[in-house]
Amino acid sequence: MIKKFLECTTVRARIDMLSNTFLGDWSEQDLNIILSALGFTADDYAAKADKISAIEQYLADYKRKVERENTMNCEAMDKMPVRDEGETIYREKGFAGVLKNALEKD
Repeated sequence: MIKKFLECTTVRARIDMLSNTFLGDWSEQDLNIILSALGFTADDYAAKADKISAIEQYLADYKRKVERENTMNCEAMDKMPVRDEGETIYREKGFAGVLKNALEKD
């Protein structure tokens, strides 16, 4: 089961994987390895269900933390310079572009 757990590339996929498995699918050793990798002590959780719940809770908390930290900072957006109305990103190249720029400056 550890191999399947590690094959999941996102936190959401790991949460889904855990919630779609049965307790019998997991060995005590697998759960203990995952708990120790997450910084927990396996002795704190007696039952398999408690161990899986602790892992799911850790992943859910981590997902919320990352989402909260990655939300857009509105203050930074307010400080961004405003683009002029007439300004455009597209610039014509060649003689036509030079002629157009010369005519627009008048």
